[in-house]
Amino acid sequence: MQFAADEIVSFAASAMITVSVGTEQVTYRAHKDILVDDSPFFTKMFDSGMAEAHTDHVQLPEDSPEAFEHFLSWIYFDEPPPPVDYGNLTCALECWVPGDKLGMAKWQDSIISKIMA
Repeated sequence: MQFAADEIVSFAASAMITVSVGTEQVTYRAHKDILVDDSPFFTKMFDSGMAEAHTDHVQLPEDSPEAFEHFLSWIYFDEPPPPVDYGNLTCALECWVPGDKLGMAKWQDSIISKIMA
């Protein structure tokens, strides 16, 4: 992913958000600006005055930590989802489901493309 000079400054100055994922509550740290820029779910959460906007902590107990890691790799590094075969079809589906919640149609399209290939 290429950033313009003004985007790099914004990126570096962005607040860090803690995201706890899964029943295990695996913790991730991500830049608020990146989450908000790429996901309508996070945009609404942080623009609406919800509790998460004040605590900078989001809990996603129903999501897969592995799927969230793939999502972060995609929004930060434009990494495609992992190749899909019968051994990791469950992972692909676990990645697709939160894509719906997060409002990430491009992410879901890339996963479906991998499944179809």
